[in-house]
Amino acid sequence: MNHNLITGSSGFLGSRLLHILNQNQPAPANQITRSTGEWPSPESIQSIFHIAASVVYKLEDGDDLYTNNVKLTADLCRYYPAARIVFSSSVSVYAQDGLPKTETSNQGCTQPYGLSKLWAEQHIKNHSNHAIVRFSSLYGPEMNETTLIPRYCKQAMEDGVIQVWGDGNRKQDYLHVDDACAILQSAMKSTFNGTYLGTYGVSWSNNEIAEIIAGATGAKIEWVKEDNSPSSFFDNTITRSQLNWKPSVEIENGIKQYLEWKRRQSL
Repeated sequence: MNHNLITGSSGFLGSRLLHILNQNQPAPANQITRSTGEWPSPESIQSIFHIAASVVYKLEDGDDLYTNNVKLTADLCRYYPAARIVFSSSVSVYAQDGLPKTETSNQGCTQPYGLSKLWAEQHIKNHSNHAIVRFSSLYGPEMNETTLIPRYCKQAMEDGVIQVWGDGNRKQDYLHVDDACAILQSAMKSTFNGTYLGTYGVSWSNNEIAEIIAGATGAKIEWVKEDNSPSSFFDNTITRSQLNWKPSVEIENGIKQYLEWKRRQSL
C-alpha cells in the first residue's frame, strides 16, 4: 500500500498536518525526522509533504540551512523520483520591500534563510511531479510564541497590556494553520506542477491585531519604541483559482480560538 510521507512532523505545521492526515485516512502517514534512521522504500511512497526546515537568519548558521533546507530537499528528490512532492516554502524568497507579491513575482531575497528556501525550490522544480507553497505568517495552537500574534496574546493575558511597536500601522498577512494544511492537501491532489501562495490575501495592521486581542481579553494597548519593518501584501488569485482553495478561518475567529487554547493550557 502506498503511503504519504511527511518531513518536519514534530514542528508546528507538520504536526498539525500529520494529525489531520491520520484522521482522514486508514493508514498512518510515515514520518521523517532528524532522529529517523531509515527512510521508507521508494516503492512504498506515493506522496511527500516536505515541511522540515531550519529557520535561522544569521550567516554563521549557514551549515544548518544548507543541511536541513537544501541537502535534505535534494536527497528527497533523488530518493523518491516517482513521488509527488509538495514543498513548504516561504515568502522570504521575495524582496522585503513592501510591494505586493503574486505567485509570479520575481524573487529578490538577500537573507540566508530566504536564499536557502530559494535554492531548495530549484531542486523541487527539477522534480517531475511537484508543487511549491510559499507561506507567509502562520498562526494557531502550538505556534512559536516569539511571533507577533502569540506575543500580543501572552502580554494581554499575563500583563493586561499589549505593547505595539511604532505607530502600529505595519501590515502583515496571517494564515491559520488549518488553512495551511488545507492548501497543502489541495496542492497534493492537483495533477499540475506549480508554485502557489499560502497566504490569506488580506494584510492586517499590528493595531488591528492588537485591537482584536484587546477586545477578547480586556487588555489595554500602548505604543512603544519604533518599528521600521516593511508591510507585506500578497495577491493569491492564481492559487485560489488553480487549487480551488480559499481560506476558511477568519482572523478574529482564529485569534479567539488561539486564546481559548492558551487558557486551557494554563488550567
